[in-house]
Amino acid sequence: MLDISGGTLRCHARGTQAAAGSSFPSLAGPLPSPADACERVLRPGLTVAGWRIRGFTRPDGTLDLEGTKPGQRPWHNQGPTSLLEAEAGKFELGQPQQLVLLQRVYSRLDGANDPRPYIYEVQDYGLQAIWRGTALGWPLRDVIVVQGKPDLLCALHRDETFLVMNSIAPATRIEAWHWTGFGFSLAPAQRAQCAGLW
Repeated sequence: MLDISGGTLRCHARGTQAAAGSSFPSLAGPLPSPADACERVLRPGLTVAGWRIRGFTRPDGTLDLEGTKPGQRPWHNQGPTSLLEAEAGKFELGQPQQLVLLQRVYSRLDGANDPRPYIYEVQDYGLQAIWRGTALGWPLRDVIVVQGKPDLLCALHRDETFLVMNSIAPATRIEAWHWTGFGFSLAPAQRAQCAGLW
């Protein structure tokens, strides 16, 4: 059995028993919980610029993103089919938070189906694309938004160029990126803020 309360998920085992001569079980009392019984604190939902963002998978495998906000009409956007991660980031001071989606997308530029970051403004009518899918300076594995003034985009890269795609597992590199208003620029002076995230 699963129980969700107070932001925590707990699972409990229930015993069963069957009457003599019967193969139909009935519930018995709860079993003693082992020391490693499951209990997980649930992460709060993702909220960006006051909008609660949730995803729903359609039968065809595509993703619907829904935004809800008290006093506002909910909106739906068809999202990516291959979403790896979603975070909130505030990359410009005085501007609202933005939605950062890490999506696995094929690009003809490098011929690879790799993770690429997408940045969206969350509007009353849905999502407005601000920056779409450029993979930064090196092929990308993961990104994490680090809070600051403004926020920083920390990236775990494969340590190879787009021109030479290594068939064996390449080394990795961690870089910091800051928003310029038109895209992301390398921020080597802030790289230490990204250390230890992976």
